[in-house]
Amino acid sequence: MSDIKLPVTASPIQLAGVCRDWRQIILDYPLLWSHLDLIVHRSTLDRGYTDPTIWAERSRGSKISIHLREYYLFEYIERDDDDSDTSTEYDDEEFAEAMEPLVRFLRPLMPQVESMTLVLYWPKDYVLSSLIDLWTTHGTLGTARSLKIRSYLEAPPSYLEPSGFASNDLERLQRHRHFFEPLELFHLDNTIMPKWSELSYHNLTSLYLSSFIEEWSLTSAELRAMLSSCPKLQHLTLCGLEVVDNHASQPLVTLNHLKTLFIRSTSNLPLLETVLSVIDSGANSLTLAIFIPVRPPSVKNRALAKMNTFLSRSNVTALHIHSSVIFFLTELGPLPRVRTLSLDGFIIAEEFYGSSVWRRNDVPYINPQPINPELHTWLTLETLHLSKCTLGLDHFRALFSLQRIRSLYLKDCEEEVQSDGQAWTSQPLSEAYTADLIYNSPKVVMYKPGWTPWLFQEYTTC
Repeated sequence: MSDIKLPVTASPIQLAGVCRDWRQIILDYPLLWSHLDLIVHRSTLDRGYTDPTIWAERSRGSKISIHLREYYLFEYIERDDDDSDTSTEYDDEEFAEAMEPLVRFLRPLMPQVESMTLVLYWPKDYVLSSLIDLWTTHGTLGTARSLKIRSYLEAPPSYLEPSGFASNDLERLQRHRHFFEPLELFHLDNTIMPKWSELSYHNLTSLYLSSFIEEWSLTSAELRAMLSSCPKLQHLTLCGLEVVDNHASQPLVTLNHLKTLFIRSTSNLPLLETVLSVIDSGANSLTLAIFIPVRPPSVKNRALAKMNTFLSRSNVTALHIHSSVIFFLTELGPLPRVRTLSLDGFIIAEEFYGSSVWRRNDVPYINPQPINPELHTWLTLETLHLSKCTLGLDHFRALFSLQRIRSLYLKDCEEEVQSDGQAWTSQPLSEAYTADLIYNSPKVVMYKPGWTPWLFQEYTTC
């Protein structure tokens, strides 16, 4: 069995070799043959792939999902010993030769493939275009349901440009359009699709677009057109896209099925502003998660205004905010329908002595918004998650007394203490502080080192 161990991992053929009973189970259940984990590795040439007809026969026509991880391809592109060229530049012919065992294995299975997950290293663009062209050329129209592409995150992004786009081949381009029209899940991580408008996305329920190394630039009108092309969206994640203009007012885009909306950018505030300005999520319950990037405090107020407007017209029942700027909790204002509030990096105190890129650490930040019962009595709030927040006991107790919180979760939170009667420093919550929280709350959970983080755990790849 050693000749088929790689590059096919978790192979049902291996499981069938354990014993007679296992073999019978493997042969009787076609769904066990419907998932392929593949590695594009040196073993592609050294060992090769098993006969693909085994999968075609045993799957009995079941839809197949492919998960492929591609490593550094040039590591196993062999050259002649007398080749004097020591350059690491390779041409398409050499890439095609290295890819041939994989293509030969996948080609007869493509009519059954409904899902592809590609994790790419190098040469990303060549491998990506080859596999997409293989799928659209030999796959079955109407079967594509899911496409996930993740490129090596420490390198420039990949570009998803199928050959029909590049060559302006109208017949091939039309096939691409029809082929991907049934897609329900489309995830691009560190991958840019320049000609987004060339395809149809009206069946998408999950869209994930992330590009940080080289930002994917769009105008606000293009971003709105992108969103309006996906009327059935339930889950939307936008990370690192750059909105190059944010001046013209755009009509609202109705996304009545939207359940989760996640927006993150390390530097580009217009992405957050534009998305919150154009989306109308209707009356359905929505989870909103946003990252506020490091910007001057005045810019933070713009983001806060857009968020408050969005909260007033949307049924946001769960709100997650990660802030990279000084942000006092009372600055949030009304939370009309929020039942779960998750905060990372917030200040819950009257003043804060921590340092930032904008001010010295010996000058305190004064909370610009004192506690106001009319603004800060959040009647619907039931669960509060705090991560890496700084707490002032009296302020927190006063704010907490206005709420009807049933559960309080704390992770890596700190309190500010004054040492030697002068300098202020932050330290982990004291036992007395913790005891006070427990006394005033029906349920308090203190997260310990090693526990799975709860904040943004669904978006850790972004």
